[in-house]
Amino acid sequence: MKTSLSFLCVLILALSSCSKAPWESYTPPIDPNAQTPGTTDPDDDEEDPGKDPNNIRIVSVGINNRNADYDALANLINSEEADLVVLREVDKNNTRTGIDINQAEVIADRTGMQYVFAPQLDNYNQGQFGLAVLSRLPIEASSIAKLPVDPTAGGDQRPLAYLKVNFSRDIAIAFIGVHLDDSSVASRRAANRPLQSTAIVNFIKEMDIPVFVAGNFFFQNEGVEMLPSVLTNEVTPGCRPCEPTVTQHGGEFIADHILYKNIGVQQLVDYRLGPSISSRRPAIAEFKIVTE
Repeated sequence: MKTSLSFLCVLILALSSCSKAPWESYTPPIDPNAQTPGTTDPDDDEEDPGKDPNNIRIVSVGINNRNADYDALANLINSEEADLVVLREVDKNNTRTGIDINQAEVIADRTGMQYVFAPQLDNYNQGQFGLAVLSRLPIEASSIAKLPVDPTAGGDQRPLAYLKVNFSRDIAIAFIGVHLDDSSVASRRAANRPLQSTAIVNFIKEMDIPVFVAGNFFFQNEGVEMLPSVLTNEVTPGCRPCEPTVTQHGGEFIADHILYKNIGVQQLVDYRLGPSISSRRPAIAEFKIVTE
């Protein structure tokens, strides 16, 4: 990756990329029958072989903190055979959900995935609140950061989590989870979202590998709440127009969303919304990585 960690720190206020990442000490359950991505089993004669091993599947979903339905979330991730996941609205060891409950780790345990947590609030009810990125693929590198805010508008610095994962021996993929400003104050959203989008673009613009950016973009299909052009000029939205995923602040918004860069539009195999979980509809996208 051409973008250096020092550049990220200057650009979007990196937090703790120098500390030990959770995936370095967390070992998920091993599936002894798991296939290497990009390979097929010629002896497999089942009518439904599941997800194409040449494809990658991504899920982005809000878990609604203490209202999280762990069974439904794990079933969604496992049934979709998701390779990469963004979990939003994640509590970590705080009194709202449970001082001994790390929601990202709970879901990672139930899905056999590794995770990295990126806080939005570092001191929330004696714990933290933020987002997490999960991977079923080997993680080669990770970092976390906070996106900027307009000092005149204020608001929380929203999180960004970056993973570089190994799809196969010669294909690396960049996966980035984000949460843009979804404040109830429209003027604050209008001030902060373009700044946050610019920070994301500056982070990924030098990457020459497939890039997927997923999470909460909190936009509408038209009007002043559209995705900032600085973002859509750099990455391709998975849907246009998009279905609302949440009703909030008196309107319908597209919260969870998945965008991509450095792969062809024709490699987008599928883009859809899953059933509502804890009042949030997940975005699900599948891309062909290995092409003939």
